[in-house]
Amino acid sequence: MFYAGFALNASMKSAKNCEIERLEDVGDIWAFCFRKPKPGWRLFGRFIERDAFVAVAGYDRHDLVGGNYSALAMSAIADLDARFPQLPVHTGAALQDYITGPMLDMD
Repeated sequence: MFYAGFALNASMKSAKNCEIERLEDVGDIWAFCFRKPKPGWRLFGRFIERDAFVAVAGYDRHDLVGGNYSALAMSAIADLDARFPQLPVHTGAALQDYITGPMLDMD
């Protein structure tokens, strides 16, 4: 369970003020969004099973402007796949397929 039982704002697509979101149009890549202290950070990774998220790279929000967001996310996942080719990729159709416990669906 994430956040030691506290509610988590989550989205299957980009949503304002989300704490974890699945990126759009880049496969099954997720970002944990740490917004404070500013400018914030993003941790890219993927789920390998329900409630099991593997973070692979973190970036200062300033590093992700100007079209770098998707490119850096895909690069991080390519690095994960190269290092751990047998690591499973968990997929689902709804947030509950990825995360259990208290959650606010931002979709």
